[in-house]
Amino acid sequence: MRKLLIYAGVIAMGLFASNAGAFNKKDLNKLKTQNYCPNCDLRGAKLAQADLKGANLKGAKLNRADLRGIAFWGANLSGADLRYANLKGGNLVYANLSRANLENSNLSGTILRYTSLEKVNLKGADLKGAKLFNTDMRDVIFCQTVMPSGKPNNSGCKK
Repeated sequence: MRKLLIYAGVIAMGLFASNAGAFNKKDLNKLKTQNYCPNCDLRGAKLAQADLKGANLKGAKLNRADLRGIAFWGANLSGADLRYANLKGGNLVYANLSRANLENSNLSGTILRYTSLEKVNLKGADLKGAKLFNTDMRDVIFCQTVMPSGKPNNSGCKK
């Protein structure tokens, strides 16, 4: 009996874990057809190499999303949740990421020219090799952040 309860518990935990972080398919379809999906649930979505130039994803949940090589040129991602997202090699020129949460995200090799990163959380983020030019970085939170040079920035760590 005890083994049966343990197995049932393990199965229930597996089912819960598999649904945690699953994106909303209707939201993904809306993004693909309209390029407009504020406050969408796209957690864990596979959007590598997608062309989302000018997309409106204000306040969207994109944590753990695969966004490698994405074209977010001029996109609105203000207030978006991008924790643990992989944006490696993405193009975010003229994008608005103000107040976004990019904690532990991979931004290595991204192009962040003329991008707004105002009040962004970059705790634990990797920016190694990122190209920043005229990037608004007012009030950014840096803590265990790997900067474009590869050096760590801990200026925002609370002591």
